[in-house]
Amino acid sequence: MRTSAFCWALSLTLLPALGNVEKLIFLAPPSISIPSGHPNLQDLYLDVLSTPLSLLSLRRQLPASFPSPNDPRGNETWLLLEGLEVGRRYEVRICWVATQPTSFLLDTFQLGEVFDNPSLISSLAAYSEKRQDTIFNSKQDVVQSGRTSELSTTSDGAPISTLLLRVSAAADYFTTNTALMQNVPLVEVDISEKIHHHPDLPD
Repeated sequence: MRTSAFCWALSLTLLPALGNVEKLIFLAPPSISIPSGHPNLQDLYLDVLSTPLSLLSLRRQLPASFPSPNDPRGNETWLLLEGLEVGRRYEVRICWVATQPTSFLLDTFQLGEVFDNPSLISSLAAYSEKRQDTIFNSKQDVVQSGRTSELSTTSDGAPISTLLLRVSAAADYFTTNTALMQNVPLVEVDISEKIHHHPDLPD
């Protein structure tokens, strides 16, 4: 966990102040063609961070859980990173309030990596099913959830550079409050994406 100027600036306009940050720097992968027929990425109902459409930041309440033998990384949430430029460096960050002790891990995967890995595809499918149930059963969630995975470039079959983002959230506290130990509260976070500018490397 690291504090950053980004989260400090954000805390001036958002309450409560978001004082912790975890980040991941990655390269956009080669473009691939996404089928427009079903099933496709839209059917996953994932939240999207999209550079061309300026959807670069999301405020969410993510579930967390204590690590267990079955879930050593805690609870997993999946998002879609869309509209990337092949070979460009990006940075994705998650910021959360310091009064909610949580250990976050960020991982990006190309689509083939997930679909060819039984553990990853199982995690993605389980999350997608829960997300669909939430959206379909709550009109309020549809309004608050913003855009789901509605790829802007899939209609014409043009190749795109896209990644899946896995956010793992593990509760990182101990209390004598039995209720809090048995039921981990949702963690309010901001998830953002931006082009990463390395001072020693040309863009």
